[in-house]
Amino acid sequence: LAPDGQTLYLTHFLQASISVIDRAARTVRAEIPIVQDANLVQFILLSPDGTRAYVPHTRSNATNPARLFDTTVFPVVSVVDTVGNQDLRSRRIAIDVAARPAHFPFAAALSLAGDRLYVIHAGSDDLSVFNTATGAGAGHLDVGSNPQGIALSPDGARACVKTNLAND
Repeated sequence: LAPDGQTLYLTHFLQASISVIDRAARTVRAEIPIVQDANLVQFILLSPDGTRAYVPHTRSNATNPARLFDTTVFPVVSVVDTVGNQDLRSRRIAIDVAARPAHFPFAAALSLAGDRLYVIHAGSDDLSVFNTATGAGAGHLDVGSNPQGIALSPDGARACVKTNLAND
């Protein structure tokens, strides 16, 4: 939900788009296409001012004849301009290139200043930290079995991660 309380952003698990919903009119205002081969898209994080959205997902190059993990599946965070309703391809974060190999980016949190993006990976049980201005990796940490939720403390000093299989 955007800061205006009237605009809802909706991801599509197996599709490469985000629906922009006008809550008052109950209509789809726009469809924002992201990476064409995106899937496993189930989380969207808006910047505090609502001008950017961060969408962790997986790219699946299913048509690649070389069926190797590192040539068919790519963990990515797409960055979307919510004012212009467009995917900012040049701002996209290729997780395996910027940090280290990870699997199934699931959810994310932004630092208070908006300069750090924390992404948890449900498939590889870890967390990556990225500089939002450059997309560069700024840290990596193992967090436990199947993390699927993350929240920062009000002062931004701690991150709490919900791990489903460890139940903590």
